[in-house]
Amino acid sequence: ANNDRPAAAPIIKQGNERVIRARLADGRFFYFDDLKTKLSERTGALGQLTFQEGLGSYLDKSERLVMAARILCDSLRLEARLTVCLERTMELCKLDLVTNLVRELPELQGYVGSWYAAQEGQPPDVVAAIASHYCPRSHDDAIPEDTVGRFAAVIDKLDNLVGLFALGRRPSGSSDPYALRRQAQGLVDVLIDGLNTYPLNITALMELLLSQIQGRLEKRKGFDPHKTLADLRECLLARVRLKLQEAGITREIIDAVLSGSDALADIPDVLSRCQVLKKVIEAPGGLDLVRVGVRVGNILTGESPSAVDTQLFELPAEEDLWATFQKEVVSKWESRGQFKQPASSAEYMEMVQLLFQLTASIDVFFEKVMVNCPDAARRNNRHGMLMALNQYFSAIADFPKLQPLLP
Repeated sequence: ANNDRPAAAPIIKQGNERVIRARLADGRFFYFDDLKTKLSERTGALGQLTFQEGLGSYLDKSERLVMAARILCDSLRLEARLTVCLERTMELCKLDLVTNLVRELPELQGYVGSWYAAQEGQPPDVVAAIASHYCPRSHDDAIPEDTVGRFAAVIDKLDNLVGLFALGRRPSGSSDPYALRRQAQGLVDVLIDGLNTYPLNITALMELLLSQIQGRLEKRKGFDPHKTLADLRECLLARVRLKLQEAGITREIIDAVLSGSDALADIPDVLSRCQVLKKVIEAPGGLDLVRVGVRVGNILTGESPSAVDTQLFELPAEEDLWATFQKEVVSKWESRGQFKQPASSAEYMEMVQLLFQLTASIDVFFEKVMVNCPDAARRNNRHGMLMALNQYFSAIADFPKLQPLLP
């Protein structure tokens, strides 16, 4: 109150109570008045509420959220209960924006919808998710505690980000009027801390959401769908990097893992590869594996051939490396003659253990064999050998990015 005189305290208290009492009375009136109309009956009013100029109404947004939820559930093959509750949440989660109580007290959005959904007898998972899908609401807030709310938060925040980036409202410097950085960080927090067992393809979801609004924006000056996606990817990946660093992953490991594949297509896979590489580097002899992986990756180019002809082997070191690779790695890893990408931390670690058995043979190979020899046929054959080896190294990470870790 900026007034420390004891005599003023009762008057200040009385004035505050008068204001609060009036606000609570209004809230009580609007609450019971709102209950006369079901949430699902407010859809028409949602069509009159603008989401963002150029992106249509909140009804348009809700339809995008429902569509994205259905496709996400199909792609992840979620159980029926989660699927039904997530789709229902997306149908209802924005309807409290057109209630009298939220118009009076906007900070209650989400909570109001949750209360009204509970009054209508909606499933508990839906009731919880309507409130939690806005989380984290601030830097100090936690991610949703419920799985349906976490999926709903990802879809909603990503739709906000895609739409506003497409409109050119990207944050710049200290300017971020739409709190997009906070939403991006919240999205990444939910993915890494809450949905790290689900291979949710954020890249595909971004492209899907953009395709739904692209028709509205094609005539808009400066709109570039490719730049929109590229800028949003950069924004999200910056937060993924920060999140991984806070988890104790070094910058070199993060660079190597994120360079190896589309990180936003499978966050759990990124986490698995980061943890496996961290264990490898900390293990006895781990840097020996890193060293040979770096040497193999550095000598190859985008034009390196992949064919291998054993008849062109000239030196024992070539024969030994190829025989060891076939016996200790290929025969134990490949099924039906095809390479398979690891699908879990355990499988990545299994692949690493197989590659450890090649370190000595790779060292001898580089000591005894001139890879880039003048003879084109032998040069191409040696590149083919290393390409076969590098398929395994690159499945884990871009090993040349780990070179700064070597003594």
